[in-house]
Amino acid sequence: MREAYLTGGTDGFDAPETPETTEAPASEIYSLASLTYEGLGLKVTGTRFGNDATDEFAIGRSRPVHPDLAAAFAKLTLHLALLTEHLSEAQLVGYSDGMPVSVVRSELRDQMATGTAYVAAALKPFYCTGLAWKPKGIVLSGVRQPRYRFANALDIKTATVIVADGLDEDDLEENDYGYYPELRAALDEVRAEAIAYLGGKYGGGEQLDLFDQQAPSALDTAVEGLHKVAERMAEKGITVSVGVPGGEMKEVKRPAKRVKGETSHD
Repeated sequence: MREAYLTGGTDGFDAPETPETTEAPASEIYSLASLTYEGLGLKVTGTRFGNDATDEFAIGRSRPVHPDLAAAFAKLTLHLALLTEHLSEAQLVGYSDGMPVSVVRSELRDQMATGTAYVAAALKPFYCTGLAWKPKGIVLSGVRQPRYRFANALDIKTATVIVADGLDEDDLEENDYGYYPELRAALDEVRAEAIAYLGGKYGGGEQLDLFDQQAPSALDTAVEGLHKVAERMAEKGITVSVGVPGGEMKEVKRPAKRVKGETSHD
């Protein structure tokens, strides 16, 4: 079998259930072809190889993705920015462009190992949203968010990256891409998390969108709405108790009733 990072893999992926059967025959093999990460879900395409037929399939699910899958795509975001040359290695680690390549690469590898490289400030405008396995390699795609509000997001995509031919650290020259081992590991991680997602590994609670906006808590949302209700029904003397998952409670009382003719000091 060819390497999983190059082919999308052929193991561990169950067939979609049908009314006729809930188990795929042991002879069926599923290979992933592409992943599209949309923040609130995942689309997967691939091929089913059976005894008597070969079928293409596409599955789209709108369940919140698990943080592990989001983190795996964040690793691909770094490689997307580098491979499309929208960022330099020096920019990612905060060095000047005049620093020796060996020094910059050593620092970036260290930051990849600790995870800090994947949350670097320079990566904030970038999002990897797609991965496609091609006959000779892989293609990453995504967006670069604009700096100015009037501008549009820029779609970006790598050329086909022949990952299997990528050189290891000891064989690299200055004009070679220096992070094939890390890219191979990230591809395997995304593939494994995508398969886990299709098997039911979803995110919990409220899902933040792709561009990392801050979601309000369930309690804050409920309390805000009930405050409005209490204000509208103040004359009826309503007191409301709000309960949310986890057992947290908060009372929302009507505003103090004003005496006729009383002047507000607000």
